[in-house]
Amino acid sequence: LPLTLAVAQTLMVTAGNQVFAIPSKNIAHIHELDWETLQAAYQNHRIDFDNHTYPFTHLSFLLNQNNLRIEPKKRNPVLLLQSSNSHLAVQVDTLMDNQEVVVKNTGPQISQAPGIEGATLSGDGMPVLILNPLKLLQRADVQKVLTMPFEALMEQSARKEDASTVVLVVDDSLTVRRVTTRLLEREGFRVLTAKNGLEATEILVHNKPDIVLADLEMPKLNGFELIGKIRENPDTAHVPIIVISSRTAEKHREMARQLGANFFIGKPYKEDELLERMHYYLQPEHASLTSRA
Repeated sequence: LPLTLAVAQTLMVTAGNQVFAIPSKNIAHIHELDWETLQAAYQNHRIDFDNHTYPFTHLSFLLNQNNLRIEPKKRNPVLLLQSSNSHLAVQVDTLMDNQEVVVKNTGPQISQAPGIEGATLSGDGMPVLILNPLKLLQRADVQKVLTMPFEALMEQSARKEDASTVVLVVDDSLTVRRVTTRLLEREGFRVLTAKNGLEATEILVHNKPDIVLADLEMPKLNGFELIGKIRENPDTAHVPIIVISSRTAEKHREMARQLGANFFIGKPYKEDELLERMHYYLQPEHASLTSRA
């Protein structure tokens, strides 16, 4: 059968311990700023280059990532991005290399996310998002970030890192774990992740989350078995559990309910519905096994 592949030239970068592929067609120039010049750029919120003004911030701030630490370095990589009528400068943590990548379609959970132009696979098989930060400029929260004082941005990032509500996300899909983690961290939760039920039980030995989001079909220890183990343990018996699974048949819903799941959401989930249910079950009066749907 004929197969059509879209190929793109990209620059691989890291920001917030995550790898991104930035389309080369949007990169006008790459700066390596010294610490003093970088601080001035943050204070002025811009970089002037070649008769153009580039609004400036760190890529992690645009993506609302946590755990950002900007430390003094001799060379700090900054990408100057432009399209026909937009300009933006973003600091990244590291520059990796230029790569010609095969563009793959993203799943329905992130296909509508602004700035995401597709995904690809790295040489070691890890998924990498192809990101065009210029497409984020129309968002009101991004415009706020571009004008917020640097000290306020760092303080905001620190507050999110110290969030007290802990969520355990259990799913064998790396994409689901990353997308869900980003959503929850953006909402101020602290997130723990496990790729199967067995890894989740090991995490639960030393951590008691406030709520668990679990898939059903996983290797080693599936979601049904995980729910049973959580309910059998006195320390976690009352932790709310929301099942997120593509197995949406009534028999699967009923089995999850009987084992002690509080709620069942089919994949792909709607962000608003998930957050609404999480906030509901995180209220003490609702975090009981009698509240099921």
